[in-house]
Amino acid sequence: MSLPKTSYKLIYFNIKGRAEPIRLILAFANVTFEDFGIEISEWPAWKSSKFEKQGRMKFIQYNHRVWNYFILEFPWGQVPVLEVTNGGETEVLTQTNAICRFLSRRFNINGENAFEEAKCDELVDAINDYTKGVSKESYSNSNHVLSKPA
Repeated sequence: MSLPKTSYKLIYFNIKGRAEPIRLILAFANVTFEDFGIEISEWPAWKSSKFEKQGRMKFIQYNHRVWNYFILEFPWGQVPVLEVTNGGETEVLTQTNAICRFLSRRFNINGENAFEEAKCDELVDAINDYTKGVSKESYSNSNHVLSKPA
């Protein structure tokens, strides 16, 4: 008797964004996965409460796929989401860092001891701090121009 094969499905927008580290880990571990893309322009409709209030049957007629994914697999109402299916059982995990840590442990690429694992976490946290700073500046209304120090 062979063990059931584990399958992975990554759900995110059709951009690199917060899902790219997840894709890179899966690629590094040589794992085949489904990369399910959502059009950014459709996301507000997916999250809109008007669809939830229409009821299941009407919503399924609108778009069966949207119903399945929003109600069942977006536990925080956010993406990225990773679905892990093994033996017919599907578990759902969200939040980029949680998914990355899960995958790195699963594929043994998170260090060989507790200190190396902590150094991996340190790097992830440093990258997040940098990303937050860049995102904050990118989305601000200021006309501030970044320049190299003199």
